[in-house]
Formats: sequence, C-alpha cells, structure tokens
Amino acid sequence: MQVAEKDIHLRGEHFVLTNQRALYWPRYRSLVLSDLHVGKAAHFRRNGIAVPSSVMHKDLDRLKGLCEFFDAKEIVVAGDLLHASENSDVAYFSQWLEELQGIEIILVEGNHDRISKKRWIEIGIGAVLPELTRGPVTVVHEFKADFTGFQINGHVHPGVVLQSKTGRLRLPCFLHNPGSLLLPAFSTFTGLDTTRTPKGDVYCFDEDSIFTI
Repeated sequence: MQVAEKDIHLRGEHFVLTNQRALYWPRYRSLVLSDLHVGKAAHFRRNGIAVPSSVMHKDLDRLKGLCEFFDAKEIVVAGDLLHASENSDVAYFSQWLEELQGIEIILVEGNHDRISKKRWIEIGIGAVLPELTRGPVTVVHEFKADFTGFQINGHVHPGVVLQSKTGRLRLPCFLHNPGSLLLPAFSTFTGLDTTRTPKGDVYCFDEDSIFTI
C-alpha cells in the first residue's frame, strides 16, 4: 500500500489527507473516515449478485495498514459503517476489530447504521454518537446546512471527472469549502457522485498520489 499525504490546516487544526480514503488528525492520533459500508458485499450475495467478501477484506486490510502507518490510537467513522442488516460480513468485521488492540472505534451514526447502540458495543465499537465535536471541528455524517461551525462529513461519496490523454478519469476526492470538509467513501465498493458535489478546494487521488485541481 502506497500512502501519499497532503497536509492542510483548517480552523487552526492540522490534518493529513491521504490517497487511501481517510484523513489523519495528529492532535488526537485519530484516523477519520466515512462510508465503510461493512456488509454490502454479503447483502448483494443475499440478493443473488455474486460479490466476493474479498472486496471488504481489502478495505479492512487498508484500514489496518493506515493504523500502523500513522500509529493511530483511534478511528472515527463519520457514518455508514454498516450497509444493511447484520450478515456474515458484519461477523467478520467484529472478529477483525479484536485484532486492533489499543485502538478505539468511535461511530458517528449515518443513515445506514440501523442497529442498536447495545449491538454496536457487542460488535466492538467503543462509542456511538450522533455527532462528535472537538474544539472548532464537528464530525457528522450528512452535511448540516444550518450549522454555523466547521464540519467534517461524508455520505455523498464525492468524485470528479478529469480528462486525460487516454480518456476520462473518474477519481474520488476530498472537498473543502469554508464551512466543511467532505470525505470520500472509504469503501472501494461504492459509486462516485460527480454530479452534486459542492464547489471548493478539490483534492483528488489515485493509487500513488494526491493532488489539487
């Protein structure tokens, strides 16, 4: 796994954007990501579409690699950790969490996270919150139009279309504007919304690099 980094400073806080679909918040030794969608592959299989569990396993391997790369002590998921109801992928995820010794998982609930807080704790999530505020920054799942502070959010799965010598490229991205930082979907098994992403500073990335456009 090649980790490319982009340092940015927002509201007096230092963040590191990465090409691995997450950001690192050094002050808290925290990885912040959104839209992991655990259980999506199993949900598709249950509905007759052959999607291997290896899709999710690769996402989790990448997350574990990021924890090791940054020596993170915490993972904050800005919603949609789960995709649908519990299934075999969720059971695998619970076992995977046991390997992350010393790393706390905080879930900011998203629209897909429809199981009880008690069940989340049983699975291995340390805290389940409607939002998480630290200093001048609040982590939410969906953008709040009436929010007056600075928010980090997910939900949209932002992407952009670029023209290259070989054709059109669709790349995931981070999007920053004065009031928010929109995260890409952490799961690679998601679509890209290139039609309704808000204007702002765009940080695209691929397997090897992260860059502004």
